[in-house]
Amino acid sequence: MSYSIGIYVKIEGCDKYAEIAYPDYSSPTYNLGKLFRTCMDWNFKSGEYYRCDYAIERINKGIKEIAYNSDEYTELLPSNGWGTMHGALNTLNSIRKCILEQAEDIPIDCMYMRWE
Repeated sequence: MSYSIGIYVKIEGCDKYAEIAYPDYSSPTYNLGKLFRTCMDWNFKSGEYYRCDYAIERINKGIKEIAYNSDEYTELLPSNGWGTMHGALNTLNSIRKCILEQAEDIPIDCMYMRWE
């Protein structure tokens, strides 16, 4: 199983969201979930929408943690080999890039991301 990560905007007048983009690495394995939550210090819940201005702060933290302190997170890698530190870093960098690309046209505080 894997996540499906997308970037969304809220549709005015109702409680629905429209997907506007997804990162190049949008389907990381669930086996990396604990690593992501720990390095970003973000206990995100699958299926919830999070404002991108908040998400980008957490993602930036995760990128720095993996890039400079990866040894601290090695024990969180899945024992079955499905998911690597390199893959986790690629995923976070990809999400960051996708959010920033969309923020060129849409204010970052008007966008949402979701881990499904």
